Amino acid sequence: LLAAQYAHDHGLDFQITGIDFSDIHPLELQSENPLLKNIHFVGNTPMERTGLETGSQDFIMSQFGFEYGDRQASLREIKRLLTPEGGIFVAMIHHQDSAVLKQAREALQQIRQCEKSGLAEISEQLVGLQQQVAENRPLTASQQQQAQQLQRQLAQGIDKLNRYARQLKEPSHVQMFTHNLMQLFDRRNAAHITPQQRKQAISLLRRENDDYRRRMKDLRSAAYSDQHFSDLQQAMKKQGFRIDHITPLQYGGQHFCQGVAASLQT
Repeated sequence: LLAAQYAHDHGLDFQITGIDFSDIHPLELQSENPLLKNIHFVGNTPMERTGLETGSQDFIMSQFGFEYGDRQASLREIKRLLTPEGGIFVAMIHHQDSAVLKQAREALQQIRQCEKSGLAEISEQLVGLQQQVAENRPLTASQQQQAQQLQRQLAQGIDKLNRYARQLKEPSHVQMFTHNLMQLFDRRNAAHITPQQRKQAISLLRRENDDYRRRMKDLRSAAYSDQHFSDLQQAMKKQGFRIDHITPLQYGGQHFCQGVAASLQT
C-alpha cells in the first residue's frame, strides 16, 4: 500500500505484487482502501517458490518475512525474479538483540505467569458450578464451600497478577488476561453472560494465550544474530549481489531491526 500510495501521489505506474504464505483475502478490504485494486496479491505462496516470471521484478522488499524462510532457496528465487542488471532487494530483518526481541521475551514471561497462575483452570471450575445452578441443580454444602474457595482463589490470583503487571514496563498481555477474567465474573455483568458464554470466553482466552506464545516463539527463533548476518552477506555475494549496507535501524531511539539493501550485478 505504501508503494501504491507513492505511485498514485507521483503519477507513476508501478506494477506491484504482494506475496504471502498464508491464505490472504485483501481485496475484501477494498472499500476501505481503493488502492488495493492496484496491487496483484498472491496468497498461499512460499517466498522460495513464487511462480512469478523470471526477471520480472525491478525491486523486491521484505518486512519481517525473509528470516522465516529458507535463506538459500529464498535468495535463489529473489535472484531469479530480479531484473539481471541493477535489480534491488531490501529487507527489514529481526535482530536477536533488538527492542522487538526484548519485547517478545518479556511477552513470553508474561504468558508463563498467566499460565502459572492457574486462573483459567480456576475459572473453568467456577463456571462449572455456575452452570449447575443455572440448570436448577442445587449445589451441595461441599460444592458451595468449593465455590467460595474458588472465588477467593480467583480474586487472589488476579490481584497477584496485577501486582506483577505493575512491575513491568509493557504489561499489555497480563492486563488483557486479568481484565477479561474480571469482566466475566463482574457481578454487574452476571445477568448478561450465561455460564456457557463464560466457558466459551475462557476457551478463547486460552487459545489466544497459546497463539500469542507460538507467535513470540516463532519470532524469537527466526531472529538473526550477528553471525547470521555475516553468513547472509556471504551468501548474497555468492549469488551475485552487491551489498549496499546491513545496518541497524532505529525507532524511538531503540534498535528496531536490521536493514539490508543489495543490488544484483551481472
